[in-house]
Amino acid sequence: MSPSERNMSARSTPPAVRNVLRVALLVSCMNAGTHAQAPSPDEVLRQLVQSADDSCQYARDGACDEPTLCAPGTDVTDCRSPLSSGFSDDFAEQETSSFAASVVSASVTLLFGALMLVWMRHKFVVGNASRLVPSVTMVHRSGDTSVGRAQAVRDTVHDAFANVCKAEGIRAELFKSPPLESDIWTRVEIDQPTPGRPGYSSRAAAVITIVPREFHRFDPEMVLTFATNEGREKKYDHIIELGPEAIRSTCVYLAGQTTRLWVKPQRARKWPLQLWRPRNKLTGVKELRWLTGIATAIRGFWWWITRDERGRMLSVSTGKPRDEPRRLIRLDSWQAVIRDIAGKTPEIRQEILQSLKGEAEGGGRASPGIAMGQSARIGDEDISYHGIDGRVERRQIVAQLGRGIVFVHVYSYGNDLYVGWDAHVNAGMWAHKSVGIGVDPESGRLTRALAVSTSWHSPNEYDVTDANFLLEWVHVVLIRIIKDVMRVHEIDQEIDFEIVRESRQSALDRKEPTAARGKSKGLLNRLRRTS
Repeated sequence: MSPSERNMSARSTPPAVRNVLRVALLVSCMNAGTHAQAPSPDEVLRQLVQSADDSCQYARDGACDEPTLCAPGTDVTDCRSPLSSGFSDDFAEQETSSFAASVVSASVTLLFGALMLVWMRHKFVVGNASRLVPSVTMVHRSGDTSVGRAQAVRDTVHDAFANVCKAEGIRAELFKSPPLESDIWTRVEIDQPTPGRPGYSSRAAAVITIVPREFHRFDPEMVLTFATNEGREKKYDHIIELGPEAIRSTCVYLAGQTTRLWVKPQRARKWPLQLWRPRNKLTGVKELRWLTGIATAIRGFWWWITRDERGRMLSVSTGKPRDEPRRLIRLDSWQAVIRDIAGKTPEIRQEILQSLKGEAEGGGRASPGIAMGQSARIGDEDISYHGIDGRVERRQIVAQLGRGIVFVHVYSYGNDLYVGWDAHVNAGMWAHKSVGIGVDPESGRLTRALAVSTSWHSPNEYDVTDANFLLEWVHVVLIRIIKDVMRVHEIDQEIDFEIVRESRQSALDRKEPTAARGKSKGLLNRLRRTS
């Protein structure tokens, strides 16, 4: 092999494998050096005889005459012979040194073997558990994903808490995560008045976070976090079932009617020794566990050696949701107020929704170039949030094209009608996250189980172009409808239809925001801010 071929082969070797080979070479050198320090007894005797100094006149008489009759170092042959006690001591020391070197060498070898097993386990079973592999366009979209199931569980838990609190007479406000948010949750906030004590109440809150667990026995899992006004916070994670009794017990506990949670939720195993809990094991592929660590290492090493003959590691996925997660960057907006027409709000809102749907499908009254076929998606959605005096619900119209999103707002304020929209570029994207590695039951090949997770997509100029077209198209539709409404109802009012523009460059330069510190304190901070 030429030097250039050797260099190319070295560069093609994975870095992790090169590191292991370096460690193996180091251990071999250590073993060689250790054995080199312990020569055989014959070699020691030969070297001593060659370097002997027998200048004493009584030397070579079969008896060691040092130091009585001969000066030290002048009767070497007699004093270092196998019959003398001096050599016996030296020979014992050499034997002891050789045995110690063997023990050290064996210990180093066993330690290296254990480290190799841990590395193989990490490499082929756990190593890629936190790696995000961005989804490509070929990955199919599906309505049956772990994210969709988690959102369904969120709605079920939200409704169950609302019904239980209403049945128990507990004053509560419930919120849930907006559609397509990266975190899926339901929040319950309780402010239960103390009977006969005006102004006194028991306040507490709970957040139920739903965690998708693709390709696991229990999908999804839940995390229940309590917070009270006393500053106490309690957390139950790995919840696999939150039944009616557990929900009732939670509501009563939050209302301050009990001092402890009597019915605790069913939880999955978090630590290996929690044998009384069920294990949320990997499904879909045959799981590789610590008890089969040696087999795992052998299988993984053999797969790496024969990867050219057997092909690459397989991947299994249920696909990604139909819509991308939302991580919005605000662009332009427009709004107007039409006087004394609030009574027509439902009709005007419905007309705007139907006009957008019809023209998006190419069957409306859009001018040439406005109809977009099936590319645009028009719908409406409900949102809830904290108002100044409690929970507020609203319904908004959503128009989507590529990564462009426009929210249309039609609300009544007293006798007046508010109409407006705000446009955004969506930087959210689905990515595949490895949740475990196992063996495909049919082919016997190593298979990585993939689940979807949210990631960040830096917007480009084409994403902004889609958003530009969408917002201009929505604006044209709204202008036409508003002018028709004002003409029909004979409203004499001047409306400013000029769009409030924002910088496109700031959207293109936007980077992924870093996670806020102290996120675990958010529930307690919410209670303190609303006190």
